[in-house]
Amino acid sequence: MLHQSRTVAAVAVLGALLFLGGFAGIARADVASDLAVADSVWPGSPCVGRIVIVPDLAMPANFVGQALGILDLGTAWRRVSCEIALRPSYWAQASPVEQCKIVVHEAGHLANGPGHTHDGGVMDPDHGGDAYYEPCETIRARIVHTLDVEHPAHAVQCDRWQGRVLPCQVRYFDHAVKYRARTRGTAFAIERVR
Repeated sequence: MLHQSRTVAAVAVLGALLFLGGFAGIARADVASDLAVADSVWPGSPCVGRIVIVPDLAMPANFVGQALGILDLGTAWRRVSCEIALRPSYWAQASPVEQCKIVVHEAGHLANGPGHTHDGGVMDPDHGGDAYYEPCETIRARIVHTLDVEHPAHAVQCDRWQGRVLPCQVRYFDHAVKYRARTRGTAFAIERVR
């Protein structure tokens, strides 16, 4: 019994150290900004300011996140904690917008239960897919604004996210110049594509 309690304590300490230092590709700063968005989207949730993110290395391949704090009883549900599990291997390749949408989606379950709406929004099973979701698009807006200020032109247009990279082009009247914005959390660096 003593051996078992030492093992449990060691695993708990290791888990806390991993979370405090960032874990398996999920930086605390990235999650903090996403949790702030989730709190603003679900202001009435009893989990506002209390959500804990945990890595789930054994999560099935078709899951990217899961609200662990929900006990689905079939015809009813009960909130048992404010924990969200994320699959680190998916998180490492997801765009900042997709990361945000996953956290907001799972926080929505903590606020409203296990159901999905299938309305094309963030509570769809695929987190709204490629659909524009304004609360999570702030990094895209900052990239477009930076390109617009640094390269005054006719128009700045960005394509779909490619993982953590946002391809954009600055259009002048007679030509266009391509750029790539590489993101890390809420920070980004813009480079010209040659």
